[in-house]
Amino acid sequence: MIFGVSAGNSPRMTLEKKIQFYRDISRTIKLESIEIRLNQDVLATHDLSQNRLLLKDLESDFSYCGAHLPFENLNPISEKTILAKESMDILKKAICLSGELNFKYLVMHLHGKRKGIFPKQSFFLWQEIVSELFDFATDSGLLLTVENADSIINLTELVTLVKNIDDSKLKITLDVGHAYRRKIFPLTGIPLKTMVYKAFDIITPKIVQEDLPFSDYESLSAFIRREKRTIGNIHIHDYNGIKDHLEIGKGKIDFSFLQENSAL
Repeated sequence: MIFGVSAGNSPRMTLEKKIQFYRDISRTIKLESIEIRLNQDVLATHDLSQNRLLLKDLESDFSYCGAHLPFENLNPISEKTILAKESMDILKKAICLSGELNFKYLVMHLHGKRKGIFPKQSFFLWQEIVSELFDFATDSGLLLTVENADSIINLTELVTLVKNIDDSKLKITLDVGHAYRRKIFPLTGIPLKTMVYKAFDIITPKIVQEDLPFSDYESLSAFIRREKRTIGNIHIHDYNGIKDHLEIGKGKIDFSFLQENSAL
């Protein structure tokens, strides 16, 4: 198991300061990996040459470097063809840069939607997008992982998408905080049960273990055991029923599943 840190999206820190901050942390607690967010500001043409030099130097401190692809303001499945094309171009630009920098893996969000379609249609649109980006990433020698976030948070659906493409170079990034979040889909009917559970998540000491994105597997621990060959990366943070990306211990997630699966 390789332990690392995800370089967060703080607008108050330059890329150079972020990298130095995580270098200092890694020297203290022996982190081997870093995951850089390739936001659009990092990819901006006027800064790209300098940023490329900063990122290239990461290999001296971290043995395993990855990139979180941009997703804010992108919508590759949009009904607006210009926005969809621009989104794909930005994603491919980030993939190319990651290949040039000898990064090992990529994380992508399925961020975006198309008006007037049903969830099943959205699923197949995303499968086409992931397949296209997967081919592009493979050409650059990169492992592509898809995070349980945004359009597909249900882990059964995400596993299905990955297994439909069926290649060992395509994996899941399991985001633990997102795995405990409930998403309300109005098009599926009146989501009264989900809304009640969400209210209990907020007011009770623990997250209600029903109707969660991993519920088809009974527990998150069972999901990890059954789908271990599909998981390429795990993001760990806490969730309190309202907000995620909290420090462990600041929310309500029981992290004992990590110890249960430490040998995997």
